[in-house]
This record gives sequence, structure tokens and C-alpha cells, in this order.
Amino acid sequence: MTRTSGGLLKKGIIACLCIVPSLMAQASDLSWRFQGGITSPFGSVKNDSLIGTHDLLGGATLAASLSWHLNDINAIQIKVSSSGISQGSDNLLKGEVPADDVTLNSEWRIFTVGVDWRRSWEGTGNRLFTEAGIGFASPQLSLSTRFQYAPGVIIGSTRRTTQYWKPDVRLGVGYNFSKRIFGEVGVHNVFVDKAGADGFGFSTMTWAEVTIGLRFGEHRN
Repeated sequence: MTRTSGGLLKKGIIACLCIVPSLMAQASDLSWRFQGGITSPFGSVKNDSLIGTHDLLGGATLAASLSWHLNDINAIQIKVSSSGISQGSDNLLKGEVPADDVTLNSEWRIFTVGVDWRRSWEGTGNRLFTEAGIGFASPQLSLSTRFQYAPGVIIGSTRRTTQYWKPDVRLGVGYNFSKRIFGEVGVHNVFVDKAGADGFGFSTMTWAEVTIGLRFGEHRN
């Protein structure tokens, strides 16, 4: 993503985040959703040779959203979430001799806020729904390194790097099992800085979330 296109996307997201709350404030047809589940990384977050997690399951996610129901099938929602992606086994950076080997372990924490459009599908009795949204994400990487300084002596450190308010695009599909309970699978794609002092070494972060949640309030979609 170029700097110009990234700036335009940020301005568009900010405009949506400013307009939607004022519209919601004039509506009584609102509902709340709370959901939690697991994450699964894709692309560079999973496969990078140095900081990739190399695991199918990443961690846990929690989210809350406020929805404004436009009609029986369409709704606009503001959603905030906190997701974790952790590494089960260490990455090994080999030196010229085994004593020079360095082990790396990465852990991610991502906070997101965004606006989604949700559509329920009448052919399923409004049980099946899809979502598409834009927003911002603030991913934080905690990278732990360890090496053997001397026989029996291990030295380690942890460096935390955070990139704030990066553009986030989200797609999701879900199913309403009842008036209160629903399940959803969503995918986030965040455009991050590859280079620089806080660069992650890649330009996009992608992960999936599988969640189950509770709804309160209006139940039409």
C-alpha cells in the first residue's frame, strides 16, 4: 500500500467512525453483541522465518459491538476487539557454532476498532449473516530472544514494538443459532509498516477468528 492510498483509506475510516455514532444516537433500534474465541494466523505472521508463529492456533480474542438495525436484513455496527497470537515453539537462528545459536519467540497483541455493515440472508430465515468492515488496528509485537552466554548461563531479553492505528479491513460470516447465541468466522487484514525503527519486516498482517457470542436487544438480524 502506498503512502497516498494509505492516507486516503485512513481518512475514509475516520469519516465513517465519526458519522456512524451520530446516526446511532438518533436510533432506538439498537443491539449489543459480546463474543470470544480463538485466532489463527496466516501469511507472514505465521510463516516469517524470524518472528513467524508457525502454529495453526494463535491465541484468544474478545470483542464487543453496538449495532444499529436499518431494517430487517441490514445493520451497521461499531466493533472493538482485542486479539492475541502467540508462538508455541521457538524459532532458532543458528550461528557458526552451536554456542552462537539464538532462539526467538514472538507474541502479538492487537487492538482493533472499526465499522461493519452486516447483512442477514432471508433465504435462511435471517440466520445466516455476512459482514464487511473497515477500521484501525494497533498491533504490538513482543519478541523474546535467548542465547547461551556460557555453559549453563542463558541470557535473554524482550523487545516490544507497537504500530498504532494502522488500516484494517475485515470480512466475516456467521450464523444465529437462536435469538441470543451466534457463531462467526472473521478475517482481518492489517496494513503495517515493513521498514523503519518499528517495522515488522512485512507489510500486511492477516489472521482469522472463530468466535461464539451473545446478543442483547433487537433480534431481527
